[in-house]
Amino acid sequence: MATPRPASLRVASREGAGERELGNSNDLIMSIAQVIRDEIKSEINFAKFVSVIADETPDISHREQMSVIFRYLTKTGIEERFVGVFDVTLERGADQLS
Repeated sequence: MATPRPASLRVASREGAGERELGNSNDLIMSIAQVIRDEIKSEINFAKFVSVIADETPDISHREQMSVIFRYLTKTGIEERFVGVFDVTLERGADQLS
């Protein structure tokens, strides 16, 4: 015999609620990403030494992708931050990556 779930664990079904909640989740994720990017920029501005690690490789669909990592020295030691993966196929110029 299955035990009933407490009311706090039940999922309410509302028409159209998923789209609103997904939008709110995406907004939250984008806000957190912006805070992290700003923190990385701030740390890099105060760093004595900074290096950029860029590695280009094709993905499974043969589109060129480049991963970018920053490595820099802070007061507490060496930090390494993954920035992202960027599509660098021939149709894209360097100005679009900056």
